[in-house]
Amino acid sequence: MPLWVKVVLGLAAAAALALVVERLIVTDEEAIRYSLDRVRACALKADVEGCLDEFAPDYSHRSLTREDLKKYGRTFVETSRLLKLEFIGRKLEVSGDAARVSVELLVRLREGAEEAPFLARFDVLYGRTAEGWKITGFEPR
Repeated sequence: MPLWVKVVLGLAAAAALALVVERLIVTDEEAIRYSLDRVRACALKADVEGCLDEFAPDYSHRSLTREDLKKYGRTFVETSRLLKLEFIGRKLEVSGDAARVSVELLVRLREGAEEAPFLARFDVLYGRTAEGWKITGFEPR
């Protein structure tokens, strides 16, 4: 086999390996974006448990616990139907083991015969846990 073929094959193998390694390494930003996308997908499917998987195990923020969120989530699912949940903007800031995501969402609900579209703006607070990045709180904007 000619040397130039060996060089080309070596470069192709190195490029393929670099691509595989890049795909396997998940950055903090990618993990947090994936978490937000998972919450969105679970909310659209009315999967309260799936949404709660993205919350810290010891979640407690402004006197709300995971159990409170589960109860409110089930009540919401029973009384409203989420038709649309679209990220319009997301700004992510990571600092050590904490992160803040400033979110703008276009939300469309059906309540009875009425549709209620609105724009929601809030910050999602994340913390690094043993299970990865999990939601630790929310702050209105």
